Amino acid sequence: MKSEPLELARSISISAEKIKNYTVLFSKMDDLSHNEMLIVEYLSEHGDSLQKDIATYHAISKQTINISVKTLMNEGYITFYQSPDNKKEKLLKLTDKGNVIKRYSLIKRSKRHNEIISTFGLEKAIMLEHLLKEYESIMGIITNEAVAKHNEKMNRLRILEKNEIEAWEGNRQGFSK
Repeated sequence: MKSEPLELARSISISAEKIKNYTVLFSKMDDLSHNEMLIVEYLSEHGDSLQKDIATYHAISKQTINISVKTLMNEGYITFYQSPDNKKEKLLKLTDKGNVIKRYSLIKRSKRHNEIISTFGLEKAIMLEHLLKEYESIMGIITNEAVAKHNEKMNRLRILEKNEIEAWEGNRQGFSK
């Protein structure tokens, strides 16, 4: 067992990445990419939605979501329509074909996840979920604070640099007179 904070953090990150990779493999077995499955599941759970909402929910770039949306549209799994609230926005919607793949995929995924959870143990899975969410929250707070400090430092450096350039240019103009 690792005891150094950096080793622990690396181990947690590696495990999280491996879990994500297994999830990606599950999606491929369902004939959809991982991101395509995330979109189908999101629309299934939340109803008609904007691409930006799906991207925000899954912390995936809008460009990545857009690529998967185009594939799903070409396959006939989703369609879009103009939002009644905002004519500039297009809401995504599962088609009948999309609902069929959703049901098929969710049944297969449910069986796999039931097997994993029953092997791992329900109580341990609940505890793991709680601990990971707590870890993610703490990591987010500390990261956001560090980013804010970094940005503040960079802004101060830019101001200093600008002042130095202005002073140098002022001195240079004084010499050229």
